[in-house]
Amino acid sequence: MGDPQLNWAVEADGQRVFHGGDTMFHGFWWLIARRFSPFDAAFLPANDAVVDALHLQPPSPLPAAMDPTQAAAAAEILGA
Repeated sequence: MGDPQLNWAVEADGQRVFHGGDTMFHGFWWLIARRFSPFDAAFLPANDAVVDALHLQPPSPLPAAMDPTQAAAAAEILGA
């Protein structure tokens, strides 16, 4: 099934922000948006990191975090 994704939606003083951590693009953006948006800001990874960790063997050539285009699409979906 893959690794669970951990994200935070925080609201204080009338401002709502989303923090995506080291998140991959996934199919829950629309559910998050429906439940929590709009966001005043979205902090999303955009480094397209490929992880080659010793405890994750065999290594995957796929990115473990979004690339800039995916991050921009997620921010748009989230209404940020």
